[in-house]
Amino acid sequence: HDLLKEVFVFDYFKNEKLQEIKIGFRFTFQADNRTITDDEVSKVIDDIIEKSLRINSVSLPGLK
Repeated sequence: HDLLKEVFVFDYFKNEKLQEIKIGFRFTFQADNRTITDDEVSKVIDDIIEKSLRINSVSLPGLK
């Protein structure tokens, strides 16, 4: 998406015992010529979540 300027992995944890990996991401949003709204950011995040959950074995703890 044109508002998404940077994606950064800030945390990575592999639990060998449970055979799971947890990853924390930071997203940076920016528009060059205007102020973006919370609604615009939410739509992009919702799209990221939707596409991520399509990947087999991906889950998002705490997601409603």
